[in-house]
Parts: sequence; structure tokens; C-alpha cells
Amino acid sequence: PQAALTVAHDLSNGGDATGFRLNAASGTTSNTLFGGPVSSGDYAFFQSYKEGTSAGVRYLSLNPIGGNVGIGTDSPLDKLHINNDTSNSYATLRLEGANRGGIINFYNSAYPTNQILGDQSGNMYIATSGAFGSTTLSTKFALATDGTVTININTWLKGNSVGTGSPVG
Repeated sequence: PQAALTVAHDLSNGGDATGFRLNAASGTTSNTLFGGPVSSGDYAFFQSYKEGTSAGVRYLSLNPIGGNVGIGTDSPLDKLHINNDTSNSYATLRLEGANRGGIINFYNSAYPTNQILGDQSGNMYIATSGAFGSTTLSTKFALATDGTVTININTWLKGNSVGTGSPVG
């Protein structure tokens, strides 16, 4: 073994490619965490699963009682800290939907406050709730792939002017 705990599995005789399996069983069902390297790909995996009655995939939580999670760092400074320390590079977060774009939702407890949405055509939208406790988001800014920009400023602009000339009160 190369470490204090080494799990090895020879796949040459067939069988399950799972490198490890942890079970918490009760009667005919068990909650299982399994994972390991994939012999046919360049990655490894973790999967949460329930076996037996109501079998199927389950949620997987990282640090559910507190702490930060890091990708590319061993000292994360936020709940999710992504670090790409290659010179002159951007840290990247990829959101990919099936025939859609991606959405980032912001919440204050159970209430939505903001949303950034990129659709399948490359358009981008920013929406806000307008007030704490509101459950409805409305688009305040839209940037279309043709360069069209739409800004909904009707609430905060009252009594003010926008333009390149002299403001009119």
C-alpha cells in the first residue's frame, strides 16, 4: 500500500468499477456513498445513492455543518473558493443546461433577491426582486446578442435625467 488506507480493485476479471462503497443500512434500504476512478475515462467520482425501497440518486452535501470548500486551493476563504493560479488566467465556473444556458440565483433566506441568466442564444439578463420579502423577480437589464441593451429604470429614475446633454429637472 502507498498510504495508510489503500483500496485496490483489479478490473481485469470484470465486476463493478466502483473503488469504494460506504453503506448505512436500516432494514431493506441503505444510504450509500460510492465512488472511485473510472477505468474508461480521465476522472473519478463520488455518488450518493439510496438502495432498496425508493432507490435512486440522493443529494450529496459537502461540509453540511460548516466550513468552506476549495477547488484549486487548500485554504478556501469563502463557502466556494475557486482558484486558478496559472499566470494570467481566469478562474472559471461553467454552467451548462440541456439546450439552455445557465442561471445564478441569489437568495436572502427563502426569498429570491437577484438572478443572472444567460440563455441558449447568448442573451444575458439581470433580474431583481425590488424589495426584501418579494418572491417575484423582474428583469432590470438585458443584453441581446445583436448588441441591443434594455434597461428598466422606471423606479429609481423618477425625478432624475439620463442623457448626454444638460439634465432637465
